[in-house]
Amino acid sequence: RSSKVIERALDEEYDVLADYALQNREAGDDDEYTGRKGRRIKQVMQFDITEAMGRKRMVSDIDFSPKFPELLCTAYTKSQQSPHTPPGLLNVWNMHLKGRPEYSLHATSDLLSCLFHPYHPSLILGGTYSGQLCLWDTRARNQRTGEPVQKTPLTGGRSGHAHPIYSLAVTGTQNSSSVVSTSTDGVVCAWSTDM
Repeated sequence: RSSKVIERALDEEYDVLADYALQNREAGDDDEYTGRKGRRIKQVMQFDITEAMGRKRMVSDIDFSPKFPELLCTAYTKSQQSPHTPPGLLNVWNMHLKGRPEYSLHATSDLLSCLFHPYHPSLILGGTYSGQLCLWDTRARNQRTGEPVQKTPLTGGRSGHAHPIYSLAVTGTQNSSSVVSTSTDGVVCAWSTDM
């Protein structure tokens, strides 16, 4: 953990002694970032997956953490060029750590959706192509392997989905919440993370 903190600090591209507020006031209204006439879109970050994760993966979903604004997660499908890598990949990227993902989590099927739990910041949800809902806990001991701490059954019918999960949501309050998943099998399921 301490090496990640130092790596983030060394990767920052701003001068600690500069007064950035003063520079924005001096730029004037025609500046491309502050003025209405010259507004431009500027690329701030680009996150690339490594060869070990498998190249040429399709990004299927993205979500930003409601608790930590510097974190975002991306869901990936399988890599056609690297068949030996796990089919489903979920990377948690940190805006202050550009070289590699903060966490790299795996699933046994392509991941089509991902979601940070809004009430429990260490929980991340993922919906797979096989119809399985996966739950990862970044505090768990098996987090190094990237395996989920909980998974739904693959049976379908009354006990889950039998087709791909394309959307996830969390409803309720901090004390009592449910995960809602929708699938192409026409079923909407509500899940409790406690059971």
